[in-house]
Amino acid sequence: MSVMMLCSDLFRDFQFGLKLIQKNTGEKVFKLSREAVENPDAYLSSLVVTSYPEHQWKENPEDASEDVSEDVSEDEIELSQD
Repeated sequence: MSVMMLCSDLFRDFQFGLKLIQKNTGEKVFKLSREAVENPDAYLSSLVVTSYPEHQWKENPEDASEDVSEDVSEDEIELSQD
């Protein structure tokens, strides 16, 4: 399998997912950590979920105060959606 085919397979959902995040947040540049490469589906899913307003995902108002942001590691790349 070529590198291009491998990347195409691993990141097949990123175009749709990043466009959805852009729609929800207005973000156009995305920094992807090593985790994004090691586990792309889980990483993208986490980004999509956190892109929605918290009230859509939290049933208990006390849970809304939780910090769901992730630290960005030094092993990151930037992707731009234009």
